[in-house]
Amino acid sequence: MAMRIYKIRIIPLVLNIILIFFARESFAANGSFYNQDNMYRGFYWFEEAEISKQGKKKDILTNDQQLLKNMTPAFAKMRIEERRKRLNEAKAMMLEYAFSDASPEVIYEHIRKYKELESQMFNGSIRLGRASQVVAFTNPEIADQINNPINALGNKIRRKQEEDERKQKIEEFAGKYDLVLFEKIGCPYCREFGPIFERFTSLYGFTYEKTYLSAEKNRALLARLAIDGAPTVVAVSKDGSDAFELTRGVVTISDIEEMISIAMDYLDEHLQAKARVGY
Repeated sequence: MAMRIYKIRIIPLVLNIILIFFARESFAANGSFYNQDNMYRGFYWFEEAEISKQGKKKDILTNDQQLLKNMTPAFAKMRIEERRKRLNEAKAMMLEYAFSDASPEVIYEHIRKYKELESQMFNGSIRLGRASQVVAFTNPEIADQINNPINALGNKIRRKQEEDERKQKIEEFAGKYDLVLFEKIGCPYCREFGPIFERFTSLYGFTYEKTYLSAEKNRALLARLAIDGAPTVVAVSKDGSDAFELTRGVVTISDIEEMISIAMDYLDEHLQAKARVGY
């Protein structure tokens, strides 16, 4: 009796092992689950679970209300990918039939299929746009067109305001720092950058000096800032207590403006940090 029970229990075990083996071989033949060729096969969870009375699998893009109610980000991404896939496939079929000199009727049919899918995407975009407008209207704090304007006039005003603020910041910097341009004799980059530097300093009223890396008086400062190339612009505080490299190489006026803006922000943060630690 004991032996009979043993045989009865071993048969299901053997069958399970055989099924697992064949399933593994089948899976290996079809390729990895994440392979590009297999990504759109029927792996969606509801395709196996949701079978209609006629025995047909539900379409992943069905608008079944229960399905939509239980939508997850991962499943929403699957649906979007499926829409993109179907549209691309319809487009490929339409183009290939046209290039392959198929009959007009066949080409017309595939154009119609593509246009139907394209229309669905277009209509969805319109609905999304209108819904966004309603949300913006009912939640004005989200669509802040004062600090983030979206029309041409608002953007023009904002750019002008940003330019005025940057100019004010640079003029404030010019009141605290002088500029020193270090050059090399016979340097072609220095010859090109010299006029740019002079235009910039006159534009914002900087006090400046042009000097050579080889000058004896500059050795201590150059060594402290580890400067060995030209052209290089250094900012020096008017009381001589602070100096740092501002730009190097041939740069534009806009580049210098940007670096000064960054320097001002950095200096403000540095002073605030010093105040917090009490030194």
